[in-house]
Amino acid sequence: MERGLEFIGFALSASIFAAVFLVGIIVYGGDFSRAFALIAAFLAAASQFVGQDRQHWRISIMLAYGSFALGLFSLFAMIGGK
Repeated sequence: MERGLEFIGFALSASIFAAVFLVGIIVYGGDFSRAFALIAAFLAAASQFVGQDRQHWRISIMLAYGSFALGLFSLFAMIGGK
């Protein structure tokens, strides 16, 4: 598979998974978990925006990790009933 096409496939599948995950938390979660899910979605969007510039790939990765951590935290908050 061509490298560019493979990269687009990974980015698209990650985006679809993140959208389904975060929308599920936003719809079914409480106020506390909803706020953190929205912040995680913002960090994910910022990561994709920064990732368009090849010089700032480290910042993009840090934003993506932050988004993942906040998404996981909001999932645990939703499970905990907040």
